[in-house]
Amino acid sequence: MTILRPAILADFCNSPDFLDPRIAYSRPAGTGFATRFDRHGNMVTVPAGVPRIDNDLATLDCLGLLMEEATTNTVWNPRWEGTGGTALTSGNMPTNTFYSGAMNGITITRIADKVKRGMNGMVLRFAGTASANTTLNFFLVSPDTAASAGQSWTMSGYFALDSGSLPVGATASIRPSVVGGSAAIGTTDFTSLLVADQTPVRVSATVATDAGATLVRSLFRIFVTSGSSPVFDLWIGPAQMEQKAFATSQVLPVPGTIGANSSRSAETLSTTLADWGIVSSSLTDGMLLASGHLASAISAARVLAELSDGTANELIQIGATAATSLGRGVITDGGIDQATLTTASALAAGSHAIAVPFRAADFAMSVNGAAALTASAGSVPSIDRLHIGSNRAGSSHWNGRVRRVALYTRRIANAQAQLLTA
Repeated sequence: MTILRPAILADFCNSPDFLDPRIAYSRPAGTGFATRFDRHGNMVTVPAGVPRIDNDLATLDCLGLLMEEATTNTVWNPRWEGTGGTALTSGNMPTNTFYSGAMNGITITRIADKVKRGMNGMVLRFAGTASANTTLNFFLVSPDTAASAGQSWTMSGYFALDSGSLPVGATASIRPSVVGGSAAIGTTDFTSLLVADQTPVRVSATVATDAGATLVRSLFRIFVTSGSSPVFDLWIGPAQMEQKAFATSQVLPVPGTIGANSSRSAETLSTTLADWGIVSSSLTDGMLLASGHLASAISAARVLAELSDGTANELIQIGATAATSLGRGVITDGGIDQATLTTASALAAGSHAIAVPFRAADFAMSVNGAAALTASAGSVPSIDRLHIGSNRAGSSHWNGRVRRVALYTRRIANAQAQLLTA
């Protein structure tokens, strides 16, 4: 059996310490630091212009190269520095945060700040006996973030149970909330994720604004029932509020910077076929193969990899559809779509692999080991460059991790493409 090797191969997890010099990476400086998790599972900040190979926080497995659009974290003090926030039973909330709600016999103490997996967090101790059903609200942005109608905002944060356990009936949730309009609330309950001596978990929730909305609030809530006697310590790590319908990786300010938003610029990654010795005019058949990881399902156009001539008129693109996040392969020649292949189900959170073998009147797509979808008409575009993790314009980002991208200069059989994506 003949084993075909790709003419271009970018395998980010098997060469995690460097990129091939033929591949150009860009992420301009923002006002904050981009982050990733290193091979030990620690969050580290990454300077502008440096690629981010990300690893799973819990398993330490390599997930791939983070490729994300720009974002701004409107939490003004996500490192939880200072003591300028509202007073608790003992100690103060961090600067630019505050607490609200009757404690009803519950004492709340900020006992320490503690680093877990490279992340600074505050530890709050809950103790006492509740004299009534008690809702304890912790606002992680003060002042609230300005908002208007027609926006989506996502709050995310890292949490861990540092000691003890939540009493029966107690709940923990994050609740991004809108001020004005219909006062919408997004909620994610993470009570079941809090287990003793755990690895921190990231939790997120999204809320949409409508007419009359003026602000969004970033808060998490602890609820305890009347008569219960909580004794537990909760670790609260970095938090983020961003104007998106999904969470992206954590953005952190420069240490000591409190009272301002922190931004991360968009990333791009590209290479030319000529740099790999490929003559564009002779590329009449082949296969584009890419794999990656998504932290969450996103109803937005995503590009995992794209071959093009630098325009939308000539391209082979693999990724996901805008409205329904279906796996998709598109072949366009002369500004006319020659084939559009779309899966029946959405790309959920997790790992995915997509292959598009191509030849005139013989196109196919296999996703995650499924039988190939095919199209038996159409011409092959003229292409001379490869973009990874976004399209040729640096938009429609994958907003996840790209693990591997390969370009073959001979068409691979559909059955083999299916095996390569399994």
